Amino acid sequence: MKPPSLLIAERVLPDFETVTALAEALGINRVSASNLVNGRYGISPRIALALERMGYGDARQWMFWQADWDLEQERAGIKPKHYRGMTL
Repeated sequence: MKPPSLLIAERVLPDFETVTALAEALGINRVSASNLVNGRYGISPRIALALERMGYGDARQWMFWQADWDLEQERAGIKPKHYRGMTL
């Protein structure tokens, strides 16, 4: 299983010319978008809703994938550095 944020890199980013263009479409800054597509940040409800509005699936599905990923990481004893944009 991959971090759901990497699905954005594979399925969403190719539709935009740059990470900056993706960031603008999501309503976030370029650094946050870069962290998102590189798997450093998880998908927040705000990002899930933005993806849904942009036509990239259902927000609940994005949140399910994120919750499933978080649970698997916790079971494996892996503590993420960032959780939905917050440093832990």
